[in-house]
Amino acid sequence: MNRVLFAILICLFWSGAVCASGRLLTASYIVVDKGAMTLTVYDAGCSQMFTVPVACGRGYGDKKRKGDNRTPEGFFMVSEIRNSSSWSHDFNDGLGKRKGAYGGWFLRLLAPPHTGIGIHGTHIPQSLGYRDTEGCIRVENSVVDLLKRLVDTGTPVVILPSSKDEKVNNRMSPLKAKEWIFKPSLTPLPELSLRGLPSSKDKR
Repeated sequence: MNRVLFAILICLFWSGAVCASGRLLTASYIVVDKGAMTLTVYDAGCSQMFTVPVACGRGYGDKKRKGDNRTPEGFFMVSEIRNSSSWSHDFNDGLGKRKGAYGGWFLRLLAPPHTGIGIHGTHIPQSLGYRDTEGCIRVENSVVDLLKRLVDTGTPVVILPSSKDEKVNNRMSPLKAKEWIFKPSLTPLPELSLRGLPSSKDKR
């Protein structure tokens, strides 16, 4: 068994996230931190189930348009879960389309007006922990397999900016700096302002 998946399953059993029948309980919400380069899954009691490394958009700042290589920031939800095992992608590196670029599953996010943003696996796990994608959130294949079992359409996903992202956002729109507030509708998330929270140290 993959060591990362094994460690996650041990944590889930330890935290009581597996019921007596052995079926994994569902995730309540997901938080992606572009500063720490992590994805954290929480249960209905707001307890952390597990945290894994991610790769996100190589561009800094909130996503504005297709092709800017930025990961959108804010409050989203899973809108679709697609089997992506047969998908391929051309990274414009001269090597053509790569099979397995998305791993086994693509968790599409409702992030209008952007339609191609999601959480998915990867054929280059060494990229995890770095700003390396065209805007999606990339995790290890065993992790996206587990997420497929834990989440459903409608699961909230919060994507937090790093300190560098915030600087870019403020420079682009100094009069419209975002006050990041957890929406009350995303219960059981507590109401929390990101202003004043310690900035995560950027990986890159």
